[in-house]
Amino acid sequence: PKNKFVIEIHSNDSLSNRFRVIAPLLTEAVLSIDDDLIIPCEELSNSMRIWLSNKWALVGFSPRMHAYDIVSGNWRYLKWQHTWWSGVYSIMLTKASILHRDYLTSFSSGSLLPTEFLEHIDKTRNCEDIAMAYVVAAKSRTPPVWVKSIVYEVSKGGISSGQSHFIDRSKCLAVLDHMVRKKHKKAVSWVVGRQKAVNLLAPWTRWTSTVQIITVVIRHWFFGDE
Repeated sequence: PKNKFVIEIHSNDSLSNRFRVIAPLLTEAVLSIDDDLIIPCEELSNSMRIWLSNKWALVGFSPRMHAYDIVSGNWRYLKWQHTWWSGVYSIMLTKASILHRDYLTSFSSGSLLPTEFLEHIDKTRNCEDIAMAYVVAAKSRTPPVWVKSIVYEVSKGGISSGQSHFIDRSKCLAVLDHMVRKKHKKAVSWVVGRQKAVNLLAPWTRWTSTVQIITVVIRHWFFGDE
């Protein structure tokens, strides 16, 4: 029914529960959002329109990049600044994102994502978002879409604020790559994105209106036009 909300209670405490639904979903789109984030409704509506144009992409607000270090031979989870500098990203964090409901089944079925990695997520209490980003990339071969938007974080600390955050995330990438190679006999399939969706309608409308007003005033004062 319209305007009905269902709160599901899982029997176990797992970060992966955010991608495990108990009751069947009635909508194709799934909004994944952390409980310490606030996003204006207008921004969510704009993101939904973007997702509707490509339902198999992972549309979100927090892109990240990872890279392979040829010197050390290890995967590295890079800081936000690398995406800010280059405009390139390979992972969209699900702390605030929209994805297709079919990916929830793929996440837990074991056919694509190794079940051992789900156990790794529970053990480390980290990296469920990296796992989902992999699922979307592997199934869709579509890059994620970065939506430039306003997102308010109301908490002062979290997993990402820890001193070992980037080391832990880099280890997750290495473990995932190892498990995927073992299961599927091939490396993890990441798709690099360079898209940034920006809502220019409102600023442009305001700018156009301002120019029109100024033009009318100038014509009135200098040319006597009504």
